[in-house]
Amino acid sequence: MNRNERRQLRAFVNEGTFNIALTLDFDHAYFHSITIDSMRKTLKQWDAAINRKLLGREWGSRQEEHIEYFAFIEKCRNVRPFGTLRVV
Repeated sequence: MNRNERRQLRAFVNEGTFNIALTLDFDHAYFHSITIDSMRKTLKQWDAAINRKLLGREWGSRQEEHIEYFAFIEKCRNVRPFGTLRVV
């Protein structure tokens, strides 16, 4: 992501047009060994579960009705990994 894209993303996030902010805790006993890819997979599973719950069995064919959000996954050394989710 270049400097201009980062600036645009920061401006969009700071607009305050989000209805809900969530913190996702990747509760993993061995958090030192959890990877960004496994966290991303868990986020995709959460996304599917939420949309299925909200939209019912036909959720896969109703993509225009899926929840919209931005997720920032963070994993730092010696800190439990987490994600911040902003729901539009």
